[in-house]
Amino acid sequence: MLPKEYFDDPLTEGVAFGAFEHVLDNRFTLLKLTVGYGKTVIAMQVAKLIRSRTT
Repeated sequence: MLPKEYFDDPLTEGVAFGAFEHVLDNRFTLLKLTVGYGKTVIAMQVAKLIRSRTT
C-alpha cells in the first residue's frame, strides 16, 4: 500500500500530466523515469487523468 502523499505530490502530478499529454497522441508510449521514481504511481495518475477526460 502506498501513502497518500505519493499521489498528492506536485512533482508526481506534473510528471503524470506530461505523460498523459504524450499518451493522448500515441497508443503506446515509453516513459524514461529514473529508478525508484514510482512508475506505479505515475501509471495510476495517468490512468486517472485518462478516465476523467473520457467520462
